[in-house]
Amino acid sequence: MQSFKDSVTLITGASAGIGAALAREMAKQGATLVLIARRKDRLTALKDELTRTHFQLTSTFYSVDITKADQVDQMIDDIIRRFYRIDVLINNAAFGIDSLFGDTPMQAERDIFETNVFSALHLMKRVLPVMEKQGAGKIMNIGSVVGHRAMPVMSSYCATKAALRSYTEAIRVEYAKKGVQIMYASPGHTRTEFLQNQKRFGAAHRKGVGVSPMPAEICAKRLVCSLRKNKRDTVLTSIGKLGLLLNRFAPSLLDRILLSRV
Repeated sequence: MQSFKDSVTLITGASAGIGAALAREMAKQGATLVLIARRKDRLTALKDELTRTHFQLTSTFYSVDITKADQVDQMIDDIIRRFYRIDVLINNAAFGIDSLFGDTPMQAERDIFETNVFSALHLMKRVLPVMEKQGAGKIMNIGSVVGHRAMPVMSSYCATKAALRSYTEAIRVEYAKKGVQIMYASPGHTRTEFLQNQKRFGAAHRKGVGVSPMPAEICAKRLVCSLRKNKRDTVLTSIGKLGLLLNRFAPSLLDRILLSRV
């Protein structure tokens, strides 16, 4: 599994942003790609692009809502019928909420956990028995640096990424002797459509982070490198690493810095 050539690789949230960049990077590695998202037009365009640039590539896509258990179950069954195995699962699909805690409706809190956490758990529950039977497999859960230290005006998103991180840490140990590697990766500010697609409630919204975003292509390269090396928990950006150092050694100072964002 140090080489991804012909490895059956599932990527959720593959229609744009980090997910699409991961698909392009894994295509370079010779993986057999299974692209998963809701937007069929975007998936079709991405598959066509990858087919043009990698003429030997084997790829397919599923336009499904990963919060719908029946759709996911049918998809996994079909993948096993077609490819007989699953080597890599990258749980990337997620969305954000830009809102003060008091302005965020409870239904929105439930919705973000359904997409960012429960859909990933369901996929892992379906895929892990397959990997265990194979005696090998890799799962990377795409989290965030805010899964380590929560930020104001995005408490819902931070909480989902912290929850996913906790699940990853526990499940990693449970499957350590079964040949399955389970990782958590922490991108920071990345150049994608994520900020434009956030749900917003109330009048107060998050201020800009004041740093240049990492291109999605660079993010994907680093994620694939971490996946190859089985890195347990990768923080991708320098500003993210600095923030975590401040949170560890000077949490009160970091709180004061973050007050400027409220």
